[in-house]
Amino acid sequence: MKKYRSSILRIFQISTRHAIENISNHRITQTICIGTISMSFLMMGIFIIGFVNIDRWIRNWGGTDINISIYLKDNIKSKDRLFIKKRIENLKGIKDIRYVSKVKAKEDLKKILGLQSEFVDLLRENPLPASYEVILDRSNEPLIHEIVQKIEILPGVEEVQYTAQYKEKLEGLLYILKLSGIVIWVFLCAASLIIIYNTIKLTIYNRKEEIEILSLVGATEWFIKAPFIIEGFIQGLIGGILSIGILYILFLLFSFKRIYILGFSLPQPVFISLPWMVFLVLFSVIIGTSGGILAVSRFYEEK
Repeated sequence: MKKYRSSILRIFQISTRHAIENISNHRITQTICIGTISMSFLMMGIFIIGFVNIDRWIRNWGGTDINISIYLKDNIKSKDRLFIKKRIENLKGIKDIRYVSKVKAKEDLKKILGLQSEFVDLLRENPLPASYEVILDRSNEPLIHEIVQKIEILPGVEEVQYTAQYKEKLEGLLYILKLSGIVIWVFLCAASLIIIYNTIKLTIYNRKEEIEILSLVGATEWFIKAPFIIEGFIQGLIGGILSIGILYILFLLFSFKRIYILGFSLPQPVFISLPWMVFLVLFSVIIGTSGGILAVSRFYEEK
């Protein structure tokens, strides 16, 4: 048993040395191959970071409460406005209600736009409607559609918008983003597999005479195959680690700057977690090793 283990270890050492020598002797081809793997898994890493951060942003959307904006008609009478307020106050789960006049809405918009607020002053008339800003307890989220329908039919109400409405749309966008990422990544992985396969296949044909000599002197099939499989393993490992390194550098370059959308600051992005990093490197190794196995298997089929 000890002798058997020693034999396997010896074969592994020799195969690894041959694989490293081959990578060193064909640097341009190997660089293209490893670079393709790195770019494929870098793209996947970018998609994962985007997905994780958008999902985190959506989950934290609106905090612990639901915000409802009830926009009023311009010609609404004072008694109708007060009637709307009383009806809203009687609804279940209402935590707070605040009236925002047209003038206040314009001031709030200017604060949000910051340096771009000068464009608001160029408007001849204030296009913003007066509104009631309502805070609804999150426990009443299942009833949100029913509550909105009750508010919409009130006289003097122009439109009702709520945070959960945008959240639902963003969740749909996130699902499309996830599907798109999977499709693109499948194509990139397939491209990486084909390049690894062809790179190792080229190496095998360059060493065809050496392989035939080894077969004649009694070398086992696995002794001949092992260096090429290990070569694919090393390509995948280096490509995966490089992709994580490049991804982290890009993250550091772009994450220090705050991102604003319509004047609102988005939460600080986070890098992918350790399990995701392990997954990327492991899957890269699997792609590389698979390319090596396919190449040597194809060679033996053609013999």
